[in-house]
Amino acid sequence: IGRILSESNLQDFPRILMASFLGEDHLFPVTNFLAYLIYSNKFDPIITISIATKMLYVAWLVSVSILIKLLYSNKIKTVLAMGLIISNQALVFYNSTYNIGFNLVILFSVLGMYYITKYILIRKSRYLLYTYLVFLLGTFSFENFFATYSLVTLFAIYKIYLLNESISYKLLTLIKIAVILCMTLLPYLLIHYYQYFVDLQIFLKVL
Repeated sequence: IGRILSESNLQDFPRILMASFLGEDHLFPVTNFLAYLIYSNKFDPIITISIATKMLYVAWLVSVSILIKLLYSNKIKTVLAMGLIISNQALVFYNSTYNIGFNLVILFSVLGMYYITKYILIRKSRYLLYTYLVFLLGTFSFENFFATYSLVTLFAIYKIYLLNESISYKLLTLIKIAVILCMTLLPYLLIHYYQYFVDLQIFLKVL
C-alpha cells in the first residue's frame, strides 16, 4: 500500500490510505501513511524500512523506561525490565512495512498507559487529551491495538483502587477515562461501518 500511495494522485490518496490488506475489513491509515513516507523518498525502501524500524524500537525503549520509572521509581527494576525487553526484542518487533504496524501498536500502547498513569497520579486534564490522541493513533495503526483497551481499563481500575480518595472521586476518575476511551473508538467504528457495511450493501444491490 505504501508503494501504491507514493505513486497515486491527490484524488486517490485518501481512498488508498484507508484501504486494507487483501480486502480485509481493517483500517490502519497510520501504518499506511508511514509506509507511504518510506516509499516516497529517493532512498532504497529496504534501508529506509530498517532505519524506521530501529527508530521506532528506540522510541519504544525510551517510552517503556519512562513508564517503568513512573510506576516503580526504582532504577534496579527499570534496568532489569529494560534488559528483559531488549533480550526478547525479536519476539515483538518486525522489520517490514506491513508488520511495522505492530511496532506502532506497541509504541502507542506504552504511551497510552503512561499518560493514563500520569492523569491518575497528577490529575491534570491535559493528560486525558494526550491519551485521546495516542489512542486514536494506535486504533488506526493496526487491529492489535484493541487489546490495549482491555489492558488499560483493567490497569486504570487497579491504580484508581489504590488511590487514597473517596469512592465518588474514584468513580468520577474512572468515568472520565472510560469516556475518553469510548471517544477514541467512535471514529473507527463510524468509518468502519460506512466503508465496509454501507459500501457492501450497495455492492450487493448492484449484483
